[in-house]
Amino acid sequence: MTNSHLRLQRMAMVAIMGALAFILMIFEIPNPFSVAGFLKLDISDLPVILVTWCFGPWSGLATAAIKVVLHLMVGGDWLGSLSNLISAACLIFPFNWAFQHPKWKLYKRLYIGGAVATITLTLVMSLLNLWVLVPLYSVVWGWHPSVPMGQLIALGVAPFNVLKGLILAALFALLANSLKGVVKQYQKS
Repeated sequence: MTNSHLRLQRMAMVAIMGALAFILMIFEIPNPFSVAGFLKLDISDLPVILVTWCFGPWSGLATAAIKVVLHLMVGGDWLGSLSNLISAACLIFPFNWAFQHPKWKLYKRLYIGGAVATITLTLVMSLLNLWVLVPLYSVVWGWHPSVPMGQLIALGVAPFNVLKGLILAALFALLANSLKGVVKQYQKS
């Protein structure tokens, strides 16, 4: 295949996976940690991580951006969409770092990538909610948490992101194991 065919194939895959991620974003599960009931769990980052594995972090980020733009177009709020994009980046870059270790077996890359991604997601989103997102929601929409900020982060946001990271890592490990032959074809091209 020529370079232009490969580029076209990559762009088509990013667009298709971005649309799939948007569809998966629609199916949300309420947060089991009632302290932070505004957070919703979805698996829309699975296609994003898959594209990252096939084509690298910038393609993964483009996939996440497509998902977020589509969500905005159907009425999603800009602050929630921005935080979704940031949380996707928290998963993309650690997983990509783990994928870059060819001497590691696949399961080791998946476990280490999943662990580092979960820790990154939890730390970044906890601090971002503490210092930026919750204060912005308070100013823009007049929303105020029902519990003190520290309690909201410690009992709501942090456990939610740990759960989200672990679920996504486990689901991606299952998906990656069954798709490793197909992904090798994309990585060679």
